Amino acid sequence: MKNEKSGVDQLYNSKTMKNLFCLLFSLLQVGVFAQWNIVPSGTVNNLKSVFFTSADTGYAVGYSGTIIKTIDEGMTWSTLSSGTTEDLNSVFFTSSLTGYAAGNFGTLIKTSDGGASWDSLSCGTANSLRSVFFIDADTGYVAGDFGTILKTTNRGALWTIWTEASGKNFYTVYFVNAANGYTAGNYYVHPYASTDGTILRTNNYANSWTNTDFDDGFNSLYFTSRDTGYAVGYYIHYFGAGHYDVGSIILKTTNGGTGWMTQASPDSNFLNSVYFTDANNGYAVGSAGTLIKTTNGGDYWAKQSSGTSMGLNSVRFTNDSTGYIAGDNGIILKTTNGGGFFVGLPSPSSKSNTLSICPNPAKDEVTIETAAGRNNSRLSILNPCGQELFSLRVQGCRTLVDISALPPGVYFVTVTDDLSVDIGKFVKQ
Repeated sequence: MKNEKSGVDQLYNSKTMKNLFCLLFSLLQVGVFAQWNIVPSGTVNNLKSVFFTSADTGYAVGYSGTIIKTIDEGMTWSTLSSGTTEDLNSVFFTSSLTGYAAGNFGTLIKTSDGGASWDSLSCGTANSLRSVFFIDADTGYVAGDFGTILKTTNRGALWTIWTEASGKNFYTVYFVNAANGYTAGNYYVHPYASTDGTILRTNNYANSWTNTDFDDGFNSLYFTSRDTGYAVGYYIHYFGAGHYDVGSIILKTTNGGTGWMTQASPDSNFLNSVYFTDANNGYAVGSAGTLIKTTNGGDYWAKQSSGTSMGLNSVRFTNDSTGYIAGDNGIILKTTNGGGFFVGLPSPSSKSNTLSICPNPAKDEVTIETAAGRNNSRLSILNPCGQELFSLRVQGCRTLVDISALPPGVYFVTVTDDLSVDIGKFVKQ
């Protein structure tokens, strides 16, 4: 049974706050605070999906049959001939040479030579196909509109069709192993209509599916283990007379999809894609340049700067640090340091880092000391969201600060004057 929105209330209990001790520690390394950079893609068509087969080689697909490829870690991209003009929504490779792309009006194509040529596959449906996923070289799934789920066990030569009775559109499909998989989506939502979504799960090789209904729409699924997974998307709640509420949705399961708990999102824009590099570090992207990250398995999400207002549709990493985002108008973003610092927090890359904070961790008080005397400086305490909790004017190089009222967690300190900014962090026990 679904755990209702009460899950949000569970996020900030004492256990979760203690988990924040390690939040952002990996980000506080000197010289690793650059954000995401735009790299030329060679197209202005919207890109819907990105996939890398190695650190060097990747593909992105999008509108009007667009397929682009890089062989130099995303620095340059070349356009491939897909053989179709239909919009392509998803791409997945099972090896360095063999890949599949799914698109509108039953479009399903395959390459066996690293994208040099693509062949059309007969899948038995004209419904638009939104997501393709393979669990090995032979067995794969495609999810699409009007409850469509396709399965192949012979590398796409033949496909069987299963149609979910409600006819909801499926925008994502994900399998954690051969037997256990998920798909999710919603009804088509027109203006002034509430979302009506679903997550389906199977534990018998897609021979049958169990449906869980939600008041949310889902665009992407990702699992870090058999039991732990995430679903992201959006909600539209219509109250009548032209009044409605919209926002992003993040759900997490720790029991293989039996129950889902809502996680707090720092952004109200719709989320289109989610990806985790390990059990703790994950990213989600969405409309209007939305980019958020978690470093503790989703207990806390914070914004990163994408540097664009374009819609972002797909995120994927090749290792812990190097990642790519594909989006509207042909935008490709790349990071080589996990995306850098969170929005709202000062970046130590261009600042002085000479603060001494002790004791650290601390319970009631901390002494904050700069390297030299500072006249008429401003000391600020910030939370991991970058929100200023309080500030005070200080004289000299040493200041005693009462932190007894702060809940346990990680906090940041800035000391600024007309000439410089000093930055540090401490843990409140």
